Amino acid sequence: MNQLESRISIVNDDLKIVFEKYKSKSYDVVICNPPYHVKGSGNISPNHIQAIARYEIACTLEDVVKAANYLLQDHGRIFMILKPQRLFELLCLLEKYKLFLHKIRFVHPNLNEKANSVLVESIKKGKKSMEVMMPFIVYDNNGVYTKELNDIYYPKE
Repeated sequence: MNQLESRISIVNDDLKIVFEKYKSKSYDVVICNPPYHVKGSGNISPNHIQAIARYEIACTLEDVVKAANYLLQDHGRIFMILKPQRLFELLCLLEKYKLFLHKIRFVHPNLNEKANSVLVESIKKGKKSMEVMMPFIVYDNNGVYTKELNDIYYPKE
C-alpha cells in the first residue's frame, strides 16, 4: 500500500534459526508479537497455531529479545506488543541484551478499563530515556472504534 517494496524486505521465519541463517547486525527494524503467556499458565487453546502464538511453546520472551539483539544493528529498533503483566520481565531482558526502552504505550479496550496490552519500542544501544505515550483507546463510550483506530484500519487517501 505504501509502495515501499524497493526500500524494505519482510522476513517471516523461525527466530530460532536466525543465528545460523542471517548475518549479525543486518537489520534496522524487528517487529514481533512475542508469546503473551508463560507456558503452563492459563488455558492453552486446542488450536495449535493459536497456542504457539499466545504461549511460550515454540519460543520464550527471552528467545525473542536475544534474536532481535543479534539481528539489529546498533541503534536499530524493535517493536513489540505484549501483556502488561510481562512488562517487568521484558525490561529485565532488554537491559540484559542492551536494548533500551524508548517508547511505551498502554492499550486500553475503553476509557473505563485497565490496559490489556502494551506497545513497546526499544533501541539497541540507545539512550537510557523513555517516553510514556498517551494511552491508546480501542473503543469509545458507545462501543465503536475510536477515530485513532479507524484512521489506522481505514486510512484516508
